[in-house]
Amino acid sequence: MEKCVISTSLIKKCLQNEIPLTMTLGSGYLQTTLRPDSKEYFLISSLHENKYANLSEAERISFAREIAIRKIENYIEIFHQKHSPELKEIIKDLNEIIHKLKFSSDINEIRGLEGLASRKVYSKINFLIINKEFHIQKRQRKPPDKINCLLNFGSYLLFSRINALVRSQGLNPYLGFLHSPSDNYESLVSDLVDIFRPKIERFIIKLVNLKIIDENSFIEKDGAFYLNKEGKHKFLSYFEREINQKQGKRKLSLKEQIALQVKILKDWVTKNNSLIFIKCQE
Repeated sequence: MEKCVISTSLIKKCLQNEIPLTMTLGSGYLQTTLRPDSKEYFLISSLHENKYANLSEAERISFAREIAIRKIENYIEIFHQKHSPELKEIIKDLNEIIHKLKFSSDINEIRGLEGLASRKVYSKINFLIINKEFHIQKRQRKPPDKINCLLNFGSYLLFSRINALVRSQGLNPYLGFLHSPSDNYESLVSDLVDIFRPKIERFIIKLVNLKIIDENSFIEKDGAFYLNKEGKHKFLSYFEREINQKQGKRKLSLKEQIALQVKILKDWVTKNNSLIFIKCQE
């Protein structure tokens, strides 16, 4: 995430041990991923493309619908964490959107309902944030205020991790369902990010409410806010702790849940297993 020199010996060691290496900007925005290479990876990629090409339109829409529903269900879990009369309305609205999604068979309608759910989430998320300095006015990537800086950073880290994992398994990251495969970005990765995004945003709210990240954690440049060196270090340290944390012996960590979702996708491609999208564990 910073300017550095990577030796060929390190790259060789990573490839020998099948460890993907991701390079990002200082903001966390993905630049590229180096992954192990073998005949198997290309075989799986070919199987994935054939599997995707042979899906009916109804099957693709069904998968897109399930991704949207999982994303919204995981946001509902966030609002359930705080008992507040103001949040009953958003929970009701999101459940109504899920009900509409279950009966939708049009991909544009599904994407529209998913977008509507996101707008409703961000219109009420301030009820969960104690410090008004971090209240969100509008969800935006550029130029980010303090809260959008954190949301972007968390999203980029999640995207980079899932992208590396998908690529390392030989899967084609551009074959999405909810996000169009015709778009010029990793649409499948974006689909999986949407499922786990609510968990990362809940983590960010916790960082702010516990004052682990505060107003002194940022630098301002050209009207935009970015984490300073100390703020970035804190965020990354707690992020790694968060995704590795287990709530109980039988529960999976967030990192394990992400790996499981990618495994399910790979088994759908290579073993003809059912493709399901998991609901995040609490």
